[in-house]
Formats: sequence, C-alpha cells, structure tokens
Amino acid sequence: MKPESFNVLTAYASGSIRMVALALAYDAVGALEEGGANRGAIVRAVMGGREGLPWCAAFATECYRLAARMLRKANPLGDLRNRLSSSSIYRWAKRKGKLTRRPRNGDLFLLPGGPTGYKHTGIVRKVKGDRVFTIEGNLSDQVKLHQRKRKRLVFV
Repeated sequence: MKPESFNVLTAYASGSIRMVALALAYDAVGALEEGGANRGAIVRAVMGGREGLPWCAAFATECYRLAARMLRKANPLGDLRNRLSSSSIYRWAKRKGKLTRRPRNGDLFLLPGGPTGYKHTGIVRKVKGDRVFTIEGNLSDQVKLHQRKRKRLVFV
C-alpha cells in the first residue's frame, strides 16, 4: 500500500478538481516507461498517443483534465494551449495571474532551468516547512513520489 494515499472516490466526493487530480496522480505512482526513453503506455496515455517526448507536464495537466471531466466542471487549465511544456505552463499562468507563493495540495509546481526557462512539472502532494512533497511523471522514467526544496519552485 502506498503511504498517504489519496482515494479517488473520496476526492470525487469533495468536488475539488485539485483533489481529484492529486488522487489520479497518486494512483499512477509506479507506472514505468516501457521500450525506451519517453515510451510506453503511461506516456501514450498522457501525450494523446504520442511517444518520444518529455512527458512530465503532460502527466500533470492530464490529471487536471481528467479530474475536471469526472466532476463535470470547467478545467482550470482549460485554455492552456501547450500543455506539454513546463515553460508554456509558466507563461500561461503568469498571463492569467495563476502563479502563487502559497502552494496547496494538488497545485502544479514548475522547476526553473533549461533553455526555455522551466524544465520540469509535477503535482504538489503536501508542503511541510521548506520541503514540497510531490508526484512527478517522467522522473527516473516513471511516475514517482519525490520531495524538493520549496524555494527552488514556482507554483500554479
């Protein structure tokens, strides 16, 4: 059993897109790439059938898309055109005023770096002091629980 698991049905009952997205992400922990880098069922599932490209941002935004659909609510990331790029998520969130310094469970995080400004995306599981506990796709070729220093991240 996974520690601190989030039950999809309980999250659904809450009516919160963030909580359902978090539960869906949690349910995917352990899903592995298959057949090479950025390949396999989990990659195709979040990338609209495509493979061969980094998929961390697609994983996080697909959890939101599915959560909104399950709850029959508008996706808060609905007009985000390029959901496959961490940097695109940042630019969209900045333009929409959706960046925050106070992350909550289920928020997205962005890791600065790389040639386009942001190099990785995941979902906040919880915040404790200066640490952010996360669920991340495309981390060591899988969906994985992780933790990062809060000061290095940007939150949506």
